[in-house]
Amino acid sequence: KQPKNRNAWVDLGYAYLETNDIGAAEKAFSKATRGKTAARAFNGLGLVYTRQEGRASKAFYYFQRALGADRKFIDAQLNIARLHAKLRNPDALKAFKKAIKMDPDYAPSYLELAICYSRWYKGWDLDTDEQKRRLELLKDYVQLQPEGPEGYYQLARSYAEHFRYTSAIEIAEPAIRKFPTDARFLPILAQAHNARGEPERALDLWEGYFRMNPKEQRMFYEYVPLVAPPRKHREYKELQSQDSKALLVELLGRRDLGLIWGEKSHLAEHYRRVWYSRLHFSDKSGQLDRRDRVYIRYGEPDYRSTSTRSNPPPSEQVAAIKARNAFDLYRQNEERFLVHPAEVKFDRSLVEPIYPLDRFNSVLMQDQFGRDGSFQEPAGDIKVPWESWVYTRIGEGVELVFTDQMLSDRWDFAPPPFPSVEATIRVPPGLISRLSDYKPSAVFAKAVSATPEYYTAPPGVETLNFHYGVATFQGRENTKVEVYYGILPFEMVVEDAGHMKRVLAGRTAVLATKDGDEVFRSHENLEFAWPASAQLNPGTFLPDVVSMEVPPGDYQLAVQLRDRTSGKHGSFVQEMKVPLYGNSLEISDIELSWQITETPKGEKFQKGDIWVIPMPSRSYEMEQDVYVYCEIYNLTIDEYGQTRYRVSYSIRKSRQKRAGVLRMISGLERLFRREKPKVEVSTENVGISENEQLFLELETQRWGQGLMQIGIEVTDLNSGNVAYKDAFYLVGPEKP
Repeated sequence: KQPKNRNAWVDLGYAYLETNDIGAAEKAFSKATRGKTAARAFNGLGLVYTRQEGRASKAFYYFQRALGADRKFIDAQLNIARLHAKLRNPDALKAFKKAIKMDPDYAPSYLELAICYSRWYKGWDLDTDEQKRRLELLKDYVQLQPEGPEGYYQLARSYAEHFRYTSAIEIAEPAIRKFPTDARFLPILAQAHNARGEPERALDLWEGYFRMNPKEQRMFYEYVPLVAPPRKHREYKELQSQDSKALLVELLGRRDLGLIWGEKSHLAEHYRRVWYSRLHFSDKSGQLDRRDRVYIRYGEPDYRSTSTRSNPPPSEQVAAIKARNAFDLYRQNEERFLVHPAEVKFDRSLVEPIYPLDRFNSVLMQDQFGRDGSFQEPAGDIKVPWESWVYTRIGEGVELVFTDQMLSDRWDFAPPPFPSVEATIRVPPGLISRLSDYKPSAVFAKAVSATPEYYTAPPGVETLNFHYGVATFQGRENTKVEVYYGILPFEMVVEDAGHMKRVLAGRTAVLATKDGDEVFRSHENLEFAWPASAQLNPGTFLPDVVSMEVPPGDYQLAVQLRDRTSGKHGSFVQEMKVPLYGNSLEISDIELSWQITETPKGEKFQKGDIWVIPMPSRSYEMEQDVYVYCEIYNLTIDEYGQTRYRVSYSIRKSRQKRAGVLRMISGLERLFRREKPKVEVSTENVGISENEQLFLELETQRWGQGLMQIGIEVTDLNSGNVAYKDAFYLVGPEKP
């Protein structure tokens, strides 16, 4: 009705674009390319050509004409930047920066440039210049748009994906209160709380996220075949409709032997991996590419390199895996096969994929842009994007390589590098079979068969150092196991609490069979406080002990300590044999102690009428006395109701100058095989009980510093039976 109303034609053109009627939109915009509507019309025509395959040069042309009609028309500049980003052109960064310069108060420019940085610079270190710039852009966006959730979400998500969980919580918790209907903040908070050792809270947040999304969403997160062993796929598919969450718990609970983190934490971590995969490895329809199958099973790679950025050098362990693979693949006649130099040369960091790639796509996927100044005309084939992921913990270490072979954002395992029959002919004998063995899809299939999924601590957990030790004693019915903790306050956040200072710790100890069946679990939240005026020296530790009574056998012991304030974690897992204390003469393990006293020091340290404070580090200073405690069982009582037994103590010093951390040394006895006893002392004793306590105090200054062995031998003078136990401790230098 208004054929000369150019504004109406422009509005109609944008309406057609929304319904994807490209032809009608082009006709409408073409009727408004003069006068005051020219900029909007040319911009619309540019959008029309972005919807058509291979017409990018036309789109750039019309966006430039829109800017010619109105130099301050920021929508056209942003569309230029968006098209650059869509076509993987680094000029996108420059184009977004130009948009910000055109209008510093236009918030979307900051957000889109920040997202562009995340695509081009996929490093995991927030301290790089690019990532710092990205965070600054997001903060600028939040300042310009404080009433919208997007900036808060992107900022919190960035911190979470880089495992800066404290910062993520500081952003996300106020945001979820401000925007309670925005479910996107819940996964961020869930992974942060799981990393802080709060899996129950994490799962509550995930349940809230599922409730706020369509029911189909949950299907992605609880699709069991993503982590099931291949031989179990059919079985789990049949059971999937019954209770997928229960099946996941059953599967994930077996990993890490159900020890420190347990199935709740593993389930929360599984949800995080699916969430991450859907954000990074899926297209607009939600379809995931091949990378998700790897990421959901195994989590964060130990090393990731890509073709889209400058990669850091790998660790020694990663480099060793790459070097091994390179040697296996190219150990003969490598020069006859066209391989990227970085794949076989050892004089530089092994950052490139070891598996040889078909690195160029012979089909030109982009048009040639001509005179708009944005793209240069491509010369030859287009490089294929690649990613290399190395897992040091899977098998003997694996490298998995992915490529976007058709430049379509649909990544898959790298295919065999034979673009032509001629190239195949040049392959040396034997290399084809080796390439078949190292084909990424074959490597992954082999890894999944042996290790269907892998879970330990949630990613990004900060390490907390502490000491621990173990000793066994005769229990009432079975064997008593004591686990000793030495908590280091200088490793933790010390809070001010009035006239006191304190640290808040969460302590966990788990004993499980080698098959992963949990036998004992103890978790306790602890608070240690001391006067604010007290000065703690660097060697101060806060003692704690966990006692359990279990049947004799072979077990795995896991111990964990968490700083409840900072979220830092420390954990150790060791194999241990719990002995049987039978009916013959026996000696318990030797407990090395900081103090043995008759003054009450807490019920958990009490042993009969004395209190034994453990020394989990087994490391003493020169002027610090060593306290030793053990128990004797099953002494023979004679016809007079008495026991007679001899106790012999021996102390030997190793000539080994550097012993390392005691609990990490295996075969300590070998250090002392040729060492003569430093001292031997024997005493004969008379008692009336078949079980006795032994404790003594040793002066460290007498022996000097070094690795020491104390041996205790008990001879039952009534029966002639003999029993022996020893222990090791370290004596350090005197205080300055």
